Parts: sequence; C-alpha cells; structure tokens
Amino acid sequence: MGIQKIRLFLLAISCGLLASLGGTAAAQAEAQKSTLQAIQERGALLAGVRFDYPPNGFVDEQGKVVGYGPDLAREFARHLGVDVKFIQTTSQTRIPLLQNGQIDAEFGITTPSKVRDEVVDFSLVYNLEKTVILVRDGEPTDPKAYMGTGKKIGALQGSIFGDLWKQQDPNADLKLYQEYPQLSVAVLQGKVDASLMNVATAVEFSKRHEGKLRTGEPFFVDTHSIMVRENDSRWLNWLNWGLQRLWSEGKLQALYEHYYQTPLEIDIWQNGMLQPGVTVIGEKNDYWQQ
Repeated sequence: MGIQKIRLFLLAISCGLLASLGGTAAAQAEAQKSTLQAIQERGALLAGVRFDYPPNGFVDEQGKVVGYGPDLAREFARHLGVDVKFIQTTSQTRIPLLQNGQIDAEFGITTPSKVRDEVVDFSLVYNLEKTVILVRDGEPTDPKAYMGTGKKIGALQGSIFGDLWKQQDPNADLKLYQEYPQLSVAVLQGKVDASLMNVATAVEFSKRHEGKLRTGEPFFVDTHSIMVRENDSRWLNWLNWGLQRLWSEGKLQALYEHYYQTPLEIDIWQNGMLQPGVTVIGEKNDYWQQ
C-alpha cells in the first residue's frame, strides 16, 4: 500500500472514530435531558393511553381518542404549548413503551405498586376506582360467593387484580386474558364465572350487554397514577404541580365527573408540594407555567 493510500486509510478510521464518539456523546446528551425539555423541543407530548378502557380511555364513534386520561394529557399539552400524540398502551406494553422512550408518560390505569416502582416512577394519585366483579345476569353479585368454590375467575394479564383476588382466595382458578373486552366475552360465553375489572368499565360492559351481564359488588379500591421513567424529577415535579393546580382550580374534579358520573374523592392538596399562595398564575418559578 502506498503512502498516500495509508494516509487516506488512517484518515477514514479517524473520521469514523470521531463520528462514533460524536454519536455516543449525542445519545448521552439526549439521555440526560429532562423529558420536559425533550417535549418542548419536539413540540409534542407522546401520551400513552388506553383505547379499550372506558371511561378512562377509549375511541369514540367518530374515531377520536377520549376519556379521563386522554383529556388530562390534552390539558397538560395545552399548558406546555405543544401538540399531543396518543400511543395505545396495554397492560403488557405500557412499561416497555415508557422505558424505550416511545411515550413520555402513561395516562392510564396503572396502580402504583412496589414492584413497578422499582423500574418506573409515579405521580400523585389522580384516579380512584372501585374494583368489582362482572357476572352473568341472574348470578350472585357478592364476590364472596365466588371465593373458595372452584369457580373460574377472569383477570387481565399484567394487572394486580388477579393477585389481590388470590390473597383472599389462594386456590382460585384464575384465567388470564390480554384485553378487557375479552374478559366480558369470557363471562358471556361461560368460560369464566366472573371477571375482575374497575367499576366504570364493568358498568360500560353491562350497558353494552344489557340483560346478559351485570356489575357485581366491589372487593378492592384501586388507585391510579401517571407513570413516568425513573429519576426524571423535573418532569415528574411538573406533572405533580399540574395535577395539584388542576385540582385546586376544580378542573380535575370536573373532568373526572364528566366521564365517571361521580365525584372525585381525592384530596390532592394534602399530598404535597402545592401550598396556598405559593403558585400564582404567571409566577416565574411555577412549574405549571414553564
């Protein structure tokens, strides 16, 4: 190889190394960004929401994504001055989508549990729902009537409801399904004797199959939080301040009552950061105004 070719060869290697190092540095810089900053630069909030879980998140007859979760995401995007893009999540995909950066936050029905908190972080509780059984019309509505009897119980894979039921009935015959509509169909077809779900969803399915399905009584009170990536405190703080601002203005309660047709029994004010007189509209240090 001639001297000139050797020089060109070495130059190519050097350029490749510099490009590689530059790409690594860029990736590291991107990883160090707060999600809040990334959203503002992107001009869009990537909101993970449910498409199959009325009234928290669903697709209406016009094909629009609506519900308590999606509308809350719209409110946050409006305050940020950005668009909102909805990405469908399920019980199985919500954490991977968040960790892979495909969504900025999940505005769904995730219960803040210890196991989940080891890999993600949670906002203040923004939703409260009773967990009930969905049964065939004419069957018992008391959960105790199904415990210790060998009856088949339907639960959503990835949900905590099956585990909660097992705590009360260790030998329960649980049948796991991927999506909530499958749980209602399983009851209709007699594949299970009862399915576990939040009351609002059970009521919705009962309405869709009036005279065939019936909402049973509760066996647990479920709480939901917005789920974010771990150790992204600036974004999490902003969301928590936003939730408290919406609560203090009465907007969160109004949004909840619009979809759930019942009062929101959560006192977010007592949970932390927002204090009387601290956040005034237009205040420079208010996270909500960033």
